[in-house]
Amino acid sequence: MDLIEKQNNKVDKAIIPALRFPDFVNDGEWKKDTFENTFLFLPNNTLSRAELNYENGSTKNVHYGDVLIRFGDCLDVQTNALPFISDEAIADRLQSSRLQDGDVIIADTAEDETVGKCTEIFNVSGENVVSGLHTIPIRPKIQFAIPYLGFYFNSDSYRKQLLPLMQGVKVMSISKAAIGKTIVAYPNILTEQCKIGSCLSSMDAYISATKAKLELLKTYKKGLMQKLFPAKGKKMPELRFKEFEKDGEWEEKKLGEIVGIYDGIHQTPNYTNKGVMFVSVEDISTLKSNKFISEEDFYRDFKVYPQRGNILMTRIGDIGTANVYDSDELLAFYVSLALFKPKSINSYFLKHTIDSYYFQYQLSIKTLHIAFPKKINKTELESILVYCPSVSEQRKIADCLTSIDEMINQYSNKIALLKQYKKGLMQQMFPTSK
Repeated sequence: MDLIEKQNNKVDKAIIPALRFPDFVNDGEWKKDTFENTFLFLPNNTLSRAELNYENGSTKNVHYGDVLIRFGDCLDVQTNALPFISDEAIADRLQSSRLQDGDVIIADTAEDETVGKCTEIFNVSGENVVSGLHTIPIRPKIQFAIPYLGFYFNSDSYRKQLLPLMQGVKVMSISKAAIGKTIVAYPNILTEQCKIGSCLSSMDAYISATKAKLELLKTYKKGLMQKLFPAKGKKMPELRFKEFEKDGEWEEKKLGEIVGIYDGIHQTPNYTNKGVMFVSVEDISTLKSNKFISEEDFYRDFKVYPQRGNILMTRIGDIGTANVYDSDELLAFYVSLALFKPKSINSYFLKHTIDSYYFQYQLSIKTLHIAFPKKINKTELESILVYCPSVSEQRKIADCLTSIDEMINQYSNKIALLKQYKKGLMQQMFPTSK
């Protein structure tokens, strides 16, 4: 899998990659041709989700939403869950549209510039598979090594051609005619295509394995939290650390008794290039943003503001996501967030309490009959019931769950870095086609 960087200003960089395996570094230029000369457009169907099911049927259907969100560059038909067409009469009529190994399915519609994302299917193994709503299925006219095309068409090297061809405002789309005029590049030698595909598939496998570990850790934390916090109607948890087993029931309090609750500003601020950082709902996971307001505006609008150890929680839309502010810098926030200033509770224990099932259940009940966008006011927040053990037990629970959160963040950061590395690798392994 060693790669050699090609540094030669005299060669046509449009058809020679910047990074190449040593076996092929002297094999010259890649071939390039128009999309329409290289691929056949296949028929698709327009079945909606309502016409599909995941239980039974004779024919599987690839939906554009799954191409955009669920599936990667390649789709193993045997290991990925594909929905069936519910109506067998319709399924029978679509048999002439069956896909085969090496076919590529392109999503022709999306809400953003992910339009044009594709997946190459393989391991069909005699299954009946067809391409569904808002897709463009294609089949190469010449032989390609699986899964070269799936990676190539999703690379920035190719996709930069699609950006000016996308149409729409709220919903983006791209046509067969537009795609047909793009240029595709590929090695003449199948073994080079195969080696590229194998390298990137190995990257995908490593990313998938890391994601699986992350999900196991999240599941473990969820199960642990259900035992470490009292269930609805209980005042003691199912599981306690040994030193607290004889400490009796937790104390029931209202949230308003243990924290001060404050709102952010309602008006849209005047943003500046520097000053006091300004955060909103979309920044809750990090409590960082690239928006700032002047110190003058900050001190005018904020009499109470976040300090180290305070908690910010989303109170509009996706209610109930919280984070502890762990900085001494000034921070401004929008009304979509609520600020909790702990009086008699450990900050990190409270953060995990907010994440717990019973707290989230109470939030959902209080906002059940509110039309979208859902929101919760200060009075409703103050009335939420919270169960509190001793300060030392709070700290022990908080330390345990926070250490798991740190591991979750490490895995999340690792996945983000691996994806970024793969993206950079693809940019160098595939030459710009045009």
